[in-house]
Amino acid sequence: MFDKNFYPTPKEIAFKMIEGLDLRGVNILEPSAGKGDILEVIESKTANIYCIEKNQELQSILREKKYTILGDDFLKFKPDHIFDVILMNPPFDNGVKHLLKAWEISEEGTQIRCLLNRESIENPCTKEKKLLLNIIQNNNGEIEYLGNCFKNGERKTNVEIVLIKLQNKTKRKKFQFNFNEFQKEEINIEELNINQLAKIDILQNLEDRYISVKKLIEEYLVLKNKLEFYLDGIMDKYTVDTLLAKSFNNKNREREYEEIIGNIRNRFWQVIFSKTKLEEKMTSNVKKDFFGNKKEYSIMPFTVENVNKLLEILIQNSKHIFQNCIEEIFDYLTAYYPENRVHIEGWKTNERWMVGRKFILPNMINWLDLKYVKSNIIKSLDYTKADKLRDLEKVLCNLIGKDIMRIKTIEQTIKEGIEFSKWYKSEFFRFKVFKKGTIHFEFLDEKIWNQFNNRACEGKKWLGY
Repeated sequence: MFDKNFYPTPKEIAFKMIEGLDLRGVNILEPSAGKGDILEVIESKTANIYCIEKNQELQSILREKKYTILGDDFLKFKPDHIFDVILMNPPFDNGVKHLLKAWEISEEGTQIRCLLNRESIENPCTKEKKLLLNIIQNNNGEIEYLGNCFKNGERKTNVEIVLIKLQNKTKRKKFQFNFNEFQKEEINIEELNINQLAKIDILQNLEDRYISVKKLIEEYLVLKNKLEFYLDGIMDKYTVDTLLAKSFNNKNREREYEEIIGNIRNRFWQVIFSKTKLEEKMTSNVKKDFFGNKKEYSIMPFTVENVNKLLEILIQNSKHIFQNCIEEIFDYLTAYYPENRVHIEGWKTNERWMVGRKFILPNMINWLDLKYVKSNIIKSLDYTKADKLRDLEKVLCNLIGKDIMRIKTIEQTIKEGIEFSKWYKSEFFRFKVFKKGTIHFEFLDEKIWNQFNNRACEGKKWLGY
């Protein structure tokens, strides 16, 4: 079942782990989340839930349950979020390392609840185990002995288990400083009298503040300049200024940090998505399906490892993606055959089992353009149908290895202005537009026409191809 370390948390133990925790509006992380057994007992709470899981099959289960996955290797995890609660049932043979990692990424106030093999606590024979015991002792951590609580679990074991409860009290919050380290006396302006010399201590306090503010403004502008430098090509200066301006209105610095970093991280991921140019080769629906996961990727920390994993997925799926694109367009073009009663119209030129070299598509022109056209010239397609034609041209470009940015598309040809009932040429077709909004097409190259049909029918496993 999945792997040797997969021991789903029994529901009663999961409830015990969250006892006494206020989970409203907090960020919760579960490393080694398995199939989400701990998360399921808190999903009714209004919490922001994140998880990490190494096993690909288990990741699929987590995605089906709509959990946000931040990565697959917790020990290499570099967080962009600030977690209020970390709930853990790590691999029994590596649990101490996982708990130390949770401590490392925690902030002041972070609550950690972790299940461990009892032997990890009672036999501190390694530096890591000794360090963990020291952390527990110095932070008033609790150790609760649960016995062999997995003996009746989904996957049984008689290993003795302990529940470690820790709250980080040693770190200073990221966005606070110790006010006791600085002197800021109250300034009573009423004590100043225009008819007497100002009190030296009041004026000196004001001057000290002014000097401090000048220094901080200088540091702020230098940092802002650095920020703009590193974000050059990722985010424009106006957007940077907007993000920083919003921060002045947000009193929750932790959430403000996450919002700003989230925006910036999305831009970095967007660079990767755009540089792959895979979107240029996808049809609208296939792109929607595949990049429905874009949000999932963009919430993951931007690391070399995560980027490489994404690129591996794109490479491994490129043939499958392209086949889906071909079949989507094939189905669209063969929908308008005469016997298809789903549609009002069907044309003899349109085939059912293959795309004819000549075919007709209806309702291609924006009806307002047709209604108000004052001449015999048309310059625009219906925008949804323009997408479909561009999808067709993307598929054909990919089929023969052409760059769609370097061809003359149907849409570009029409934008230049065309007359009704007159033949025009784009890269792959000759076509003419009629006043009722239909367009008649003919493939210019018989070889490309055959390639397209053969590839689509092979994918559908139709005989004869």
